[in-house]
Amino acid sequence: MELQALLNACELRRHRLAVDLATLNAQLPPVGKSVAAVDDAWAVGCLYTLVGSSLGGKVIFRQLDYLLPTPAGRTFFAGTAGDGERWREFCNRLEAFGTEQQSLTPLIEGAHFAFEHFASCLERHR
Repeated sequence: MELQALLNACELRRHRLAVDLATLNAQLPPVGKSVAAVDDAWAVGCLYTLVGSSLGGKVIFRQLDYLLPTPAGRTFFAGTAGDGERWREFCNRLEAFGTEQQSLTPLIEGAHFAFEHFASCLERHR
């Protein structure tokens, strides 16, 4: 997976979120402080959450049909045609980390951190 392609996909999602929030008369919350990765496995765990959320978002997008009859206000969740391929490629590279506990522990901690970070952002702006 090319890092630039992943960064572009993340920036597109951020832009869509800003547009959706504006459509819903809300603003994109300010960006919090940056977090330095503990190590490569921890960063991959964070990416697991980020890349995987694009697939989960597609489910949310469909479930919002009854509330928002057009895509306006929910394009963040729509994803792109490349999300499935990006996920498969990410999973293939994830396998390279192996299954030894010393690799899995920081990877799992990174994924948990990303989930908790997303949750705390939502709570702050509820």
